[in-house]
Amino acid sequence: MMFLTDDEVKELTRKSRRASQAKVLNSLGITHKIRPDGSLVILRSHVEQVFAGRKSEEKPRLATEPNWDAFADQQAEYARKEEQRAAKKERINQERARRGLPPLR
Repeated sequence: MMFLTDDEVKELTRKSRRASQAKVLNSLGITHKIRPDGSLVILRSHVEQVFAGRKSEEKPRLATEPNWDAFADQQAEYARKEEQRAAKKERINQERARRGLPPLR
């Protein structure tokens, strides 16, 4: 049989309640599923792999290197907006000077 029986799950976890069994399985690193009726489904081959010290086939992890180009683009956008703000402030100060008002800081 490819799944553990209810008796085997009880023997493995030393628990009779399903919620307690699930907690023990989680702590042992044994992947399991819960059926609609609340019973646990555990692959026998997975339990054998865990206790044999072999790793189950894991999905390859993607590199998590930051996208430095995005950061450079953000810096350039910030600099462009700062230039626009400075130019606008200069235009306002020229208009204020023409009217005889003190410049903005």
